[in-house]
Amino acid sequence: MAEGYFTPQDADLMLPKLVDALKHLTQLKEALDQIQESLNISGELSIVEFSRQKRRLNRVVSDLYRQIEEIEELGCVIKDIDTCLVDFPAKMFDREVWLCWRLGEPRVMYWHGKDEGFTSRKSITDDISRMA
Repeated sequence: MAEGYFTPQDADLMLPKLVDALKHLTQLKEALDQIQESLNISGELSIVEFSRQKRRLNRVVSDLYRQIEEIEELGCVIKDIDTCLVDFPAKMFDREVWLCWRLGEPRVMYWHGKDEGFTSRKSITDDISRMA
């Protein structure tokens, strides 16, 4: 990785770490959703149970943000937790771009412009694999 920018090969080397971290992040998000759902029916909960669920929610939120920080300390950016979409900063012909990967894809195969998103993904081809 040169100057904080990834090549597709650099990003691919990160994927084993990311897969495990994103699976954990997904579990935390599911727990968060379940707790929030239980709190939405708070009229049916005792005050003691509501307080217990609220403390549990606080712990899960803290764990979720800590997991996001750990992932992003690797140099990538989580763009969407629900789809486990991750972008890696890259340079292509002196232009800043994002390498784009989603959990389940075998390797980093897409990129998009700095001000574009998932719907603008383009396939990485050999002639642009000179990213640095």
